[in-house]
Amino acid sequence: MLMGSGHVMRCLTLAKGMKSIGWQVSFVCRDFPGNLVELIRNEGLSVYMLPSPEGDAKIEQTMNPATWLGTDWQLDAQQTIDVITQLPHSVDWLIVDHYAIDEKWETKVSTVVNRILVIDDLANRKHHCNILLDQNLIADMKERYVGKINKDAKLLLGPDYALLRSEFRLLREKIPQKKFDPKRILLFFGGSDPSNQTMKALEALMTIKDPPLLVDVVVGKGNPNIQTLQLLCAQHECFRLHVQTSKMAELLLNTGFVIGAGGTHTWERCCLGVPSIIIAVADNQIPTSTEVHNRGIALYLGEASDVSPHQIAEAVKIFLSNPEIMMNMVTKCLATVDGCGVERVIEAIVNYGLKSA
Repeated sequence: MLMGSGHVMRCLTLAKGMKSIGWQVSFVCRDFPGNLVELIRNEGLSVYMLPSPEGDAKIEQTMNPATWLGTDWQLDAQQTIDVITQLPHSVDWLIVDHYAIDEKWETKVSTVVNRILVIDDLANRKHHCNILLDQNLIADMKERYVGKINKDAKLLLGPDYALLRSEFRLLREKIPQKKFDPKRILLFFGGSDPSNQTMKALEALMTIKDPPLLVDVVVGKGNPNIQTLQLLCAQHECFRLHVQTSKMAELLLNTGFVIGAGGTHTWERCCLGVPSIIIAVADNQIPTSTEVHNRGIALYLGEASDVSPHQIAEAVKIFLSNPEIMMNMVTKCLATVDGCGVERVIEAIVNYGLKSA
């Protein structure tokens, strides 16, 4: 899977919210290895598959988002148009969430849809859309899309619009009854974790003997290191491995703090008031990770390539020995995200002037 599972999950979250009020929602995905198509279909949503790259076309496993389409933008746009024009109904809104797509693709596909909503985090290219959603928290948030979108586009900026599943908002009500246990830790570095930060964090935690820890380790089914992690967790009764869990919100509610990546999952933690130690596993996570650190919402250690197991262990010791630091983070997290982002985004869509079919 070339893109992080967080992109699929936030689109799925928005899709479920729209479906719940009567919208008909479908997905268009390319057939890449490790895709989450079955997960989408299991939610009762239809998926139209674009073909995997033909012949000897090589999918570049790079950190450059421009390579992640698996083909050139013209072909990708045309294949998407072919799907849309064969649907038995018109498309009111096309929601686009892909770092390799920009105004050229959007302009071409806009000829067969009524309106476009773009989800972006990078602000590194121009867009042609009706609504742009960026749920991140960055110092220059209001300025980062100047000159990069059409003038009549509506901007939805900041974690007020974070696309979180409904269970996060519901479990938030249970926070006052939560028993705070700093010795219970949750590890999550995204669904795929290609650089295996999970193992690095486990190595760090194995050096801490006192106090005894209880560690929930969460990975996606596309994680290439599942077997190694299974073996390690089986050897340590304090490590519990969860693969493609549907109970992330419950795990977060019951943990003391998280060690994990930045990105979309930052807002899940904030919604439930969970302190975190963050390591950026992609360039686009650096600005938000830096900002939440500066605001005291989380502790940011740096980019994955620069962070050692020793640094992680030392950060954990700081949390364990200074519970007041974590309690301050709890308060700031809860003030940052309230869990109602999906409703706000859907309201913006509906108020734009379209009615559900």
